[in-house]
Amino acid sequence: MIKKYIDRLFGRRDRVTHKDARPVIYGKDKHAIEREHISRCARRTCEELQRAGFLAFVVGGAVRDLLLGIRPKDFDAATNATPDEVRSVFRRSRIIGRRFRIVHVLCGADTVEVRTPEQLTGVDALVLPGGESTTMSKLLETSELFEPVGERLREGMPAFGTCAGMILLATDVLDGRSDQRSFGAVDLAVRRNAFGRQVDSFEAEIDVEGLSGGPYPAVFIRAPYVERAGEGVEVLARVDGHPVLCRQGPVIVAAFHPELSGDLRLHDLFLREV
Repeated sequence: MIKKYIDRLFGRRDRVTHKDARPVIYGKDKHAIEREHISRCARRTCEELQRAGFLAFVVGGAVRDLLLGIRPKDFDAATNATPDEVRSVFRRSRIIGRRFRIVHVLCGADTVEVRTPEQLTGVDALVLPGGESTTMSKLLETSELFEPVGERLREGMPAFGTCAGMILLATDVLDGRSDQRSFGAVDLAVRRNAFGRQVDSFEAEIDVEGLSGGPYPAVFIRAPYVERAGEGVEVLARVDGHPVLCRQGPVIVAAFHPELSGDLRLHDLFLREV
């Protein structure tokens, strides 16, 4: 279907058998697709595979959307590399399927650990993961990261805080240590361990406002919840009436662990902010 559309768009009427097929290259004067129109991840995927000696091209619905002037939701790259060869190039990637000669690879943004102020300067966004919020607060202080992170957040750096990360990004921390600090990037009052202890951990299907694809599988482990949300905060999901997923500007916070569900829709939502 996509091939027929492109053939019609460029006026191509001749047909060839698969055996005799050869690539047809259209110049930029015809397609007007700029490099910047393709996502950074898709460009990197093709470039890395090409540097390794394989063929790699952006294909499928993304090409159609780009020709129509529509921003693609995602990108597929076709390559002649086998799954094992793809793994050798992208060691952190996960093969999620193979159809015909297209190897489908799940990859995302380039990630680095941030342990020093110098490492922070090289990132476009920050994920504050789950853990123990008081310990994380102390480590931010001892590593001299608290002030630099706070400054970047005030400058508008996107951030995604999950569980303890939500606590660190909130304005007010209820039931926290007296010396515990938070960044105040989202106007929330958050109660620590509000859903109970470790044995009270649970999973729930939650409806997320504006997120297509049905309910989201959320994993709650010693989870906090929001007791107060300021006027500028969007509440995207609730459990038992309590907000558990919120957004204010470029900062998203979740009371649960989206990395444990295997559902990448929230990660995709965050990367769109970046």
